[in-house]
Amino acid sequence: MEYKYINTGVRTAIPAVPAQAAVPATATHEAVPAVPAIPGLPAITQQMVDDAKAIKKAYDDWIVEDDRILGAINIKCSATIQQINNETISARQLWADLESQYGITTSAGIFNDF
Repeated sequence: MEYKYINTGVRTAIPAVPAQAAVPATATHEAVPAVPAIPGLPAITQQMVDDAKAIKKAYDDWIVEDDRILGAINIKCSATIQQINNETISARQLWADLESQYGITTSAGIFNDF
């Protein structure tokens, strides 16, 4: 177990507090000395820490993929459109902004198609 905060992206922080008893080392985890639980809070188990790490990894992977998609969309846009939407922080938000700005059919657009 870790004795620091684990940022999960879902809950801001989970203090890594082990059960009161010491945990012996295993093939996959190191030994953890006995530490008292915080009164009023349930002890956090190794499974909870592992789950938080898995959630954090999935969240970090999602952030990387979102950045890639955001870059791919921006590359296809003109410099003017990139400047208009330069404060956008996610691909979903950028797509929604582009759709609201340019997804409206106007009479000039209809005329241009013919």
